[in-house]
Amino acid sequence: MRLSIPVTVFVTLAVLMMATFDPARATPSPVAFTGADAATCAECHAAAVKAWQGSHHARAMQHASPATVLGTFEDQVLTHAGEHTLLSRQGGKYFASVSSPGSKAAAQQFEVLYTFGITPLQQYLVETEPGRLQALPWAWDARADAEGGGRWYHLYDGDTVPPGDRLHWKSPLQNWNGMCADCHSTALARNYDVSGDHFATTAAAVNISCASCHGDAADHLLAMQQETRPPSGSFDDVIDFSIRPPRALNGPPQRPPPRTWARLTRAVRSRSAPRAIHAEHR
Repeated sequence: MRLSIPVTVFVTLAVLMMATFDPARATPSPVAFTGADAATCAECHAAAVKAWQGSHHARAMQHASPATVLGTFEDQVLTHAGEHTLLSRQGGKYFASVSSPGSKAAAQQFEVLYTFGITPLQQYLVETEPGRLQALPWAWDARADAEGGGRWYHLYDGDTVPPGDRLHWKSPLQNWNGMCADCHSTALARNYDVSGDHFATTAAAVNISCASCHGDAADHLLAMQQETRPPSGSFDDVIDFSIRPPRALNGPPQRPPPRTWARLTRAVRSRSAPRAIHAEHR
C-alpha cells in the first residue's frame, strides 16, 4: 500500500536525507555477540540445526541485509500524525529518515541495523544513541498480498503518539536492550550504566540459538572434544537436551524437572512486558 502525501514533503525529506547522511553511522554492530553460533552444534547435530535454520527462532533477530529485509525501502514515504518517515536503500544498506511533527530541525537519519521477527510482521531496529537500539514505529506486514499484506503500517495507527509519550518509538517501552532483547537473542547481558544512561549490551548470539533452550553445553563440547563418555555411556548426563528456561545458561548442566503446564507456559513472558528484578537479568 503506497501512502500519498504532497510531493513537496517527499522532496524535502529526500534533500534532508542527503544532507544529514553520515557514513560513519554505518556501524557494523552496536552489540557484541560473543558466543559460538549454531555451526558448532551442527558438527554433530546437523539434522537438528537444519530444522532450526529458517525457523522463527533462527530469524527472531537478524543483521539487516538484502537477504533478511522483507519491507520495501525504495524511497517509501510514510506519514503518521505529522511525523514523516522516508525509507531508502543505498546498496545493501537500509535507512530511515524521520522528521518530528512541527519541528524545523533537520530530519534524523538512522541506519537500519537489524530486522526483528519474520512473520506475520517484521520490525526494524536503529541505533538512536551509541549502544541504544529502538524499534521504528512502522512495521512491514509480511503476509501475502491476497491476505492484506505486503504493506507498511504504523503500530499506533489512529492514535497520536508525540515525542515524550511512553508509547513513542524512542521511549523505553520501545527499547530493544531493556524490553525485547532477552527473548529474541541468546544469553543477554544488558550492561546498563545508570550514571551514564548508557548500554553496552552483549549477547552470545543475535537470534534464539541452541543455547537459548538447551544451555551453553560447555561441558558437552569439552567431553566430545576429549572423546570421553560418562559412566552410563550416555551423553544425557553431560548435556540437557530438553527445554530449559532461557536464562539458565550458567553453571553445570542439570537435568530439568518433569515437564508441567506451568513450566511450558513460561514462554508467555516473551509477549509480556518484562522487568528486570534480579542481577542475573542485567
